[in-house]
Amino acid sequence: MSVRPREPRHHPAPLAIFDLDGTLIDSGANILAGLRATFAEIGLPVPDDSELVHYIGPPVRHSFLARAGLDHAAAEEAGRLYGRISDEHFRDGVTVYSGVPEALDALAARGALLAIATSKPEPQALALLAEHGLLDRFALVVGFEPTGQRESKAAIISEVLRRADVDTDARGDTDGHRFVAVMVGDREHDLDGAEANGIASAWVAWGYGQAHEGAAATRIVPRVDELAEAVADLLGV
Repeated sequence: MSVRPREPRHHPAPLAIFDLDGTLIDSGANILAGLRATFAEIGLPVPDDSELVHYIGPPVRHSFLARAGLDHAAAEEAGRLYGRISDEHFRDGVTVYSGVPEALDALAARGALLAIATSKPEPQALALLAEHGLLDRFALVVGFEPTGQRESKAAIISEVLRRADVDTDARGDTDGHRFVAVMVGDREHDLDGAEANGIASAWVAWGYGQAHEGAAATRIVPRVDELAEAVADLLGV
C-alpha cells in the first residue's frame, strides 16, 4: 500500500475506523437468513451457507451482481427485496463479540477517535449500536446509502475521513508505523477501501473473511484481546 509521511494538521485525534458486521458484532446468522429468504422469494436455488457467507460485507446488491449471476436490474431488485427483509429482522440474534467494548474503551482512553464505516444501511447501524450500548463510543457513524454517492466501502470510508477532516495529502508513515487513520475490518473490501483512501488497515481474523483476504492488510489481528494494542500501535497512541 502506498501512503505518504504523516504530517498531521488539525484533525481532532488519530482515527480508528471500524467495520461493523464481523468486526464488532456477530450478525452472520441474521444476514444468512435474510439472504436465504431473498433467494427463495425471487425463485432462485438457495446457495449453501459456504457460498452465502461471501455476501456478508460488501453492499448486498453488488454481491447479487458479482456472485449470483444476476443482471443489473435483477440485482437491484434482489437488493431491494433483501433490504425489506433486513429492515424487519436486522436486530434478530445479533451479539457483540466478547471483548469488543473493552477494546474500544482502551483505544478511546489512549486518545483515539472512533468511527464506524459499514456497508449496512446507516439507520440499521445506528439502531444496533444503540441497542447494544456501543453508540456513545463513536464520534462518527457512516453507512451505506443507495444514492450512487455512498455505495462502495471506499466511498463510505472517504465520507468518514471527510467528516473527520483528515488531511487527504498526509495519511501515514509505513516505516514509523504511525498513521492518522486506520480501517479495521474482516473482509478484503475493507482493506481495498483503506488502500483507495491512502490509509492503513487492520484485518481481524474472527469475522466472515477467509484467511487469504488479510494478506494486503497493514496489520493482521488474530484475536479480539489483541485489537486495542494493534490499532494503538498503528496510530502511535
